Parts: sequence; C-alpha cells; structure tokens
Amino acid sequence: MTYYDLDYIPYPTKGYAVDIFAGKMGFDKRMNLWELDASATGLWHVGKKNFFTLIGYGAIKAPFKQPYVTQHMLGYGDTYLQGYEYYIIDGVMAGYLKTALYTQAG
Repeated sequence: MTYYDLDYIPYPTKGYAVDIFAGKMGFDKRMNLWELDASATGLWHVGKKNFFTLIGYGAIKAPFKQPYVTQHMLGYGDTYLQGYEYYIIDGVMAGYLKTALYTQAG
C-alpha cells in the first residue's frame, strides 16, 4: 500500500508519504517467511526557501531463524543508506531514521 500527499512527487518540498508492504514466501518448513516493511516521509517548510525532511524505515522478517538467502535487508533494490550504497546489510530486522535540511535554489 502506498499513500502520497506531496506537492510534487519527483522532488517534494512539503507533505507526507507512506509505503507499507506485507508478504509471505514459502509454504513448508524449508521456506517459511513472513515480511513486513514500512517507510514514511514527512516534509515541512521552515522558512521561505528551506524545508526539513524526516524519513523513517523499518522491516522485520519472521521467524527470526531464516536461511541466509532470505536475509537480504539493506543495500538491495531501493532500500539503502545514503553513503553506503556499495555495501549490503543482511539480517531479519532493520530500521533507520534520516533527517535533512534543504535549501531551494533560485
């Protein structure tokens, strides 16, 4: 499920966005994975040309004892940490919180 309430989706300066994913992979003892991922973004104006961004992400996979092939967490696809794009983090639970203060040019 995805929800957008942004002023301009490619480069937003105010609003909110939420993305939630729930899924299941496998049906037997060898492969039994439940996954829940959620991310949220909030953007607020703080001055005429400045805005503040808060981004949160969390993911959990159950049961916690998973084969290595299903432990992909951060660094795969669109889920990565800025500055660590060339690294991967495996596991069954992860989360991060990112803040930024931007200034619009012009």
